[in-house]
Amino acid sequence: MLVLGVIISLVLIYSIGLESFIRKIISADYFLIFLSIVVYFFILSLGLIRWYYLSHVYSDSEKIKAISKAYFLNCFVSSLTPARAGDLMAPSFLSNETKLTLSNSSAIVFTERFSDFLVLSSFALGSLYWLNKNYISVSHLLSGNSEYTYVPLFVILVLMSMVATLVYYLKTHHIVRRIINFVISIKNDLASVIKPLKVVLILLFSLTNWLLHFLKEYFLFSAFINISFIQATASLSISNVITVLSFMPGGVGINAVSNAYIVKLMDLDWQGAATSVIVGTVIFMSIRMLLGLLFNRHLLLNDRGRRV
Repeated sequence: MLVLGVIISLVLIYSIGLESFIRKIISADYFLIFLSIVVYFFILSLGLIRWYYLSHVYSDSEKIKAISKAYFLNCFVSSLTPARAGDLMAPSFLSNETKLTLSNSSAIVFTERFSDFLVLSSFALGSLYWLNKNYISVSHLLSGNSEYTYVPLFVILVLMSMVATLVYYLKTHHIVRRIINFVISIKNDLASVIKPLKVVLILLFSLTNWLLHFLKEYFLFSAFINISFIQATASLSISNVITVLSFMPGGVGINAVSNAYIVKLMDLDWQGAATSVIVGTVIFMSIRMLLGLLFNRHLLLNDRGRRV
């Protein structure tokens, strides 16, 4: 899947033109790229604080250092797995580094991801309505008329990617049975989180998280093209849902293509948008991986202290 994403990115670069792609990178506003990186560190910090807060629902003795190891290891693994499937391992990472049970940790990760997707889906639905009202109807877009001929093909590619991954998990992991058993096993732990005040706070965490993500990408987009915050938010919210549904690891390829198409619908520079997403994918994946290794250096050593 990751290789497929890289191939899609290379085809996109070919469509832009290698010379044009390089020229856009050279002429980009590097200060805005720097600002997007700064905002990304706030996003990572917020994610870590959220894990810390949720951990203290079950145990008051958890240390931020131990939670950091699990959190950044999850960032590393999730960058390389379809649809952030590394989150399936996150409860194990968290329970190994803390005094939390596997059930506690599973409830934390499930709550975080569910609230994030709920907020993102709300933004995406609002963005679809806004796009439909101001630019082009979704039905016309999917019909493949005129210059949008390739949109249905892209939708088919996303669906094929999603189905292929689902079939794999269904055949090898009996995922439906596991999901049912999983929810049953953590229902008591979820009850500790699903309380009015805590739910409001968790949703505020998710709302802040996505607003920061949109700000980060707005800065990155603006380094390459002239775009408003609303336009950037519409493109990013829809493309993020597409990326999740595609099961593409780290959104590689699919994220850039979907943003390029949505930006093109708004009569903006799709080549610049695609370039910004490709550059951002490289930057932010690298940051997640470096932090994952930095906070988990002990995993690179065997029990005698020698490098494996």
